[in-house]
Amino acid sequence: AKVFFKASLNSYWDMYRFKDAITLVNEKDGALMPVPIGGVVKKSKMIASYFGVGAGFGFMLSKVKLTLDFNVDMLGQAYVKYKNPNKTKYDISGLNNIRYRTGASVSIHDFGMYIDYSLTPVFRKGVGNDGRILSIGIRAGF
Repeated sequence: AKVFFKASLNSYWDMYRFKDAITLVNEKDGALMPVPIGGVVKKSKMIASYFGVGAGFGFMLSKVKLTLDFNVDMLGQAYVKYKNPNKTKYDISGLNNIRYRTGASVSIHDFGMYIDYSLTPVFRKGVGNDGRILSIGIRAGF
């Protein structure tokens, strides 16, 4: 087995699509509240962009690569948008400006699966719920 260390620069665009015809609006106290949208609504969602750095280590066992990493991301922009029928887009506040994530991946020839968990809630305390993000997906390295 071969052990290796890695460092990374990351950029992410997280998209959270709303099941119902709603949008998010900041109240005067800063809290984010769901607000219904009337009419026919398409693609109602919240989008957040992040930029960050990561460090980790891994093991190479024959053709199988296992990596574990830790990442720190800074919020770039957060906004909501929807079509009703015209496109509406506006910035929102209340997301945590810094998030900490940990993850792992298993791959063969740089194609495989990953799991990523945010240790930090999406929203700041008192602004929204304290939910954290768990992502599972397919990765392709190069």
